[in-house]
Amino acid sequence: MAEASVLANYEPLNNFWKIFPSFRAPKLYNDLYEEDKSKGKKRSSDIMWALVFMFDKTEYNPYKTLQMSDKIEVINEDILDDAKFDWEPYRRLIDFTELIFMTEIERTYYAYLEKMEQRRKLIETSEYSLSTADDLDKIIKSTDTIRKELDNLKKIVDQQEADGRTKGDIIESARERKLF
Repeated sequence: MAEASVLANYEPLNNFWKIFPSFRAPKLYNDLYEEDKSKGKKRSSDIMWALVFMFDKTEYNPYKTLQMSDKIEVINEDILDDAKFDWEPYRRLIDFTELIFMTEIERTYYAYLEKMEQRRKLIETSEYSLSTADDLDKIIKSTDTIRKELDNLKKIVDQQEADGRTKGDIIESARERKLF
C-alpha cells in the first residue's frame, strides 16, 4: 500500500490551500497565504506545492531522487513555471518545510548524500597531476568509508519508514505522525 502523501492530491490546477487548509496553522505558512495578492491565492498555492515536491519522499514525487539543486531547478520550471524563481526570500519556509517533512536522520542522510555528490563532482573535474595526486588519492580512498556511513544511514532511514517509528528517540516529522 502506498504511503500517505500530500502529493496524492496534486493536480496543476488544484489550490493547495483549499485541499489542505490545516497548513495555514503554522504562522510561516499563514503569512505566505495572507501576503498573497494573486487571484485565488494561486501564487502561494504553487509555492506550497513546490515546497512539498522538494521534501516529499513518497512514490508520488517524481523528483524524489534528484539532488536538491537539480530538484529546485526542475520544480521551478515544472511547478512554478518560472525557471528563474528566486527562493532566497523563502529560505525560512524551505527550512521549516524540511523540518515538517523529514526526520533528523533523513535530513542528515540527504545532507551527506548532497556532499557525496559534490565530492564526486570534485573528483571528476579535478586534474590529476603530480601536484594534486596525493590529495586526490586521499579523497578517493576515503570516499569508500564515507559511502559505508551513508549506506548505514540509508538503512536507518529505510528501517524508520518500514517500522513507522524512530531510532534513538529522534522526534518524528509531521509527515510521519500523519499530521498533514
